[in-house]
Amino acid sequence: MSRLYLLDPNDFATTTSPEVAYDARVQTAYLLSLQGHHADWLAPYLDLPAEAARTIAEHAERSGPAGPAARPPRR
Repeated sequence: MSRLYLLDPNDFATTTSPEVAYDARVQTAYLLSLQGHHADWLAPYLDLPAEAARTIAEHAERSGPAGPAARPPRR
């Protein structure tokens, strides 16, 4: 079974679904990705699966260096 990981611990606190988890390594990987670290470094450094590190790094790249708050709102 796959699990949805949240980047924000506050989101996790409001969720009761057992399929959702907060993992500090995921948030750390995201923040380090925003700072320019690559998935091939993140995976072993944070003990994450390579595919998870790639997904997190891709998400961070789409968000830009300032994070998701810098993106224009969806319409």
